[in-house]
Amino acid sequence: MAGSERLYPFFKVEDVGSATVEDLEQSYTHLLTEAGYQCVGKVTLTDIIVLVFTSDKMQKIAGRTRRGAYGAVFRLSLTKVDDQVQVLCTSPAYWSAAYRMDVAMKEVDREVREALVQDKTPEYCGSEKGKSEATLRKYQYTIGMPNFNEPMSLRKFSSLEEATSVLDTNLASGVGGVHRVYRVDLPGGGGTVFGVHMEESPLNEFSDARILQEVDLGSVRHSAHLPWEIVVSPDGKVEALSAKFRIALSFPDLPMAGFHSFASIMSCPAKIEKALKLATAKQ
Repeated sequence: MAGSERLYPFFKVEDVGSATVEDLEQSYTHLLTEAGYQCVGKVTLTDIIVLVFTSDKMQKIAGRTRRGAYGAVFRLSLTKVDDQVQVLCTSPAYWSAAYRMDVAMKEVDREVREALVQDKTPEYCGSEKGKSEATLRKYQYTIGMPNFNEPMSLRKFSSLEEATSVLDTNLASGVGGVHRVYRVDLPGGGGTVFGVHMEESPLNEFSDARILQEVDLGSVRHSAHLPWEIVVSPDGKVEALSAKFRIALSFPDLPMAGFHSFASIMSCPAKIEKALKLATAKQ
């Protein structure tokens, strides 16, 4: 892809009538498994399923870049809207640029598109105008908002092994309303990424469902925003992307103020951080 080409958070695979999200989950899992990807987890909400996939190739590319673990997966969402199911996939080219990863992920982007839409031209979506690769590599929603290099620092453990052991235990128990969706370990001890699903809790009323209800109201739904990521570095540091940055990547056209805007979820980032810090603490 040329550097001036516009990149988008998602591409639409198809709209399917007379089907349930459960029906399509099985068929798309089979399709992508046959194409060489592994389904490592899923998020299930009312009328929504988000499937998460990875491959050895994606993990190797992710391992080449510091903090590249965020881009070790892609997500496929199945969302019931009126009488159809929208099937959307995250664009590895868009997300890997935002995560400042090796440009080799563009090849994965092409392979994923070919597996899902074959020789059809995909319908890119998630942003009216898209972003250039150069913009994404230094992306900031607006002045004063965090960028990729300003994550939430959650914990520091003595080793990768200690950190992942604590997270495995806590996420299995749903500490802080945070539940494990997947775990992907990069080759050669290059770090680990956990995908997590958030339910409402005393610390955080902004469950995954609540956030989508507040901001995901367009004709094309951005359900593949989910799940969130927690990354453990080889030295045992645990972090997550700033919720402001992560939400802005999925909803780059979301207005700052007004109904169904960032203002609607103003307290969300701080509460997500509290929930994640509890979920990553020794109990």
